[in-house]
Amino acid sequence: MFDVSVCVAMFNAGKVIVRGVEALFAQTMRDGIEFIFVDDGSTDGSVDELRKQLERFPEVAGQVRIIELASNGGAGNARMRGFAECTGRYVICCDIDDRPDPEWCRTLYRKAVSENADMVYCDFTEVEVDGRRRAVSGGRANTAEGMIRELLSGKVMGSLWMRMYRREIVRLELRKAMPDGVRCCEDLLMNLIMLRRCRTISKVEAPLYDYIRNPASVTKTLNREARKSIYVVMRCVVEMFSKEVPFEYLQYPMRRALYAAISVDVPSGGEWRKMWCGAKRGMWRDSNFGIFQKALFYLACINLPLARFVYCCCRCSP
Repeated sequence: MFDVSVCVAMFNAGKVIVRGVEALFAQTMRDGIEFIFVDDGSTDGSVDELRKQLERFPEVAGQVRIIELASNGGAGNARMRGFAECTGRYVICCDIDDRPDPEWCRTLYRKAVSENADMVYCDFTEVEVDGRRRAVSGGRANTAEGMIRELLSGKVMGSLWMRMYRREIVRLELRKAMPDGVRCCEDLLMNLIMLRRCRTISKVEAPLYDYIRNPASVTKTLNREARKSIYVVMRCVVEMFSKEVPFEYLQYPMRRALYAAISVDVPSGGEWRKMWCGAKRGMWRDSNFGIFQKALFYLACINLPLARFVYCCCRCSP
């Protein structure tokens, strides 16, 4: 059994595999680490390119596994498949187009072991396509409940690559609670599901990961399928925590769900009204939405089909 399993989901990543592999295999944690690559039905020869690059690193041959999925099911599905194969004491994800710091795994693992933590996390650096860099906090919470509230409020990113979890929590919790067909924002839901089982968490006060902003990613383009996934995820989040946290912490996921619902076909009866009544309280104070978008919410409360028509005509973006 390994100490750390790194799960790497990829889809049509042929152009960035060289950079991704070099960053992963530059980890200073040499022994006790395994790399599980899950190809999510790529059509650009990503697996062939990956195998070609692996020939450059014969020293890690026994620590690498490649899983090929027959069709594209989304990053969440690929990660779930990878989690099922993990053997490490702790598990963490990496996006193939990002650049983890060489000390990423070793530092997080040592912190987790020294404090017997169920989850340990770090800060990160956001890198724009033009090379600009911005330091970003991964959060301030020192309890699982505190981290859940930070995620629900939208104050911190819900990505998996900054958080290392004990393997038992990853495998037991996610199999029971992940909805089918989600292709966007699944990492936020995965984190929330796993944090409910964490007893202790800890933080490394250092930016250990370079997150490369990709303007072509699913979360940036927000096509119809992505919006529907956002609705499903945020609805699950609201249902999951409606009786566990104060109401104000649910306003952010409610508003994200409602905005996604304006542009896709989702239930518009009691379910819509219930979510709307809760979300509208903090609507005007939310800087994530413009005046026109806020007006769409109010119009949707009166006439959802008309709000969708206005949305399609104006093509506003979240």
